[in-house]
Amino acid sequence: KDSEKPLLINLLQLVEKANSLPTPEEVFGRRDPSARVMSQNMNEIIDAIEIGRDCSAKILQSLKDEGEGIELDSVRKTVEEIDESCPVGLPEMDAVKNQLYEASMWEEKL
Repeated sequence: KDSEKPLLINLLQLVEKANSLPTPEEVFGRRDPSARVMSQNMNEIIDAIEIGRDCSAKILQSLKDEGEGIELDSVRKTVEEIDESCPVGLPEMDAVKNQLYEASMWEEKL
């Protein structure tokens, strides 16, 4: 499922490279439908980047230990929500899922 999503880092690189190019309106003219479609697509990519950054922040927040330990159920819920709602792939999700699995296995042994 995540493999179908574009990676956040790739979208950031795309926007960085696109920033050095003339705008579609400058190239094709304001009335050309291609310019409008390209601008809409870029806006959708920027929106996806913002959502991806928010999701990444949620992951980090769920892993923050306030001195009482990390609540695994809360982390698990956050991971599931992000898996469902985030439009971009976040490489850190695999690491968090692995840590969550390991912590769950350790917790079962107690």
